[in-house]
Amino acid sequence: MVAINVKSQENIEQIAAIMMHELKSPLALISANVDYLELCDEDKKFLRNYSVVKSEVEKANRILNDFISVLNGAGNSSKKIGICEIISEIIESYIATYGNDITFSFDFKADKNIEDFIADKMAYTIVFGNTIKNAIESIKVSDKKNSGSINIISGFEKSKIVLKVIDNGVGLSDAELSLLNTGEPFTTKEKGSGVGVNICKKIMKELGGSYSISNNKFKEGCIVEIIIPS
Repeated sequence: MVAINVKSQENIEQIAAIMMHELKSPLALISANVDYLELCDEDKKFLRNYSVVKSEVEKANRILNDFISVLNGAGNSSKKIGICEIISEIIESYIATYGNDITFSFDFKADKNIEDFIADKMAYTIVFGNTIKNAIESIKVSDKKNSGSINIISGFEKSKIVLKVIDNGVGLSDAELSLLNTGEPFTTKEKGSGVGVNICKKIMKELGGSYSISNNKFKEGCIVEIIIPS
């Protein structure tokens, strides 16, 4: 289980900011789905959206409770879980809201290490959830109607799993990339970068992996590379 030092007041304030940041994603989905249901629920054709709402409410509660445990290093929920399973759960909650504007694609290498490995589900849910949420927000800023894309691909490097999340959003400026490399928290409201990216880096470092973000040199958008010890 990932543990983060919370002894100083500065760290406590940072943790509070992180927790609020993490809750924005499910709460935003709840709001979007409720609005959608209010407008379109005349014939009860949107049961899937009801399911998403319920799931996201539960997720918000889990994040609040489990993230505190992550920060304190309390409890150990490590068990065999699949990377595909975690990401699929996250993507499913977003498809109901953004599926008309964004295409999600998966390219997973068939391997036991990806389908079944020992890991901390909550920690990886935070990392993957933040990454996909930031990609969506970047695409929304770029205003790509019906042409946004998020591609998730996997590979292996020296017995480690390598995941890449590639979007075609607006990307990051040189100044923003520089700030990310320093590890200093910052926020870019329109793009959703900053604190979330820094906590992803911290979590992956604690798990023995790494987390990096760069602009796509050949196309628009960003590439997030997540290296996971297998």
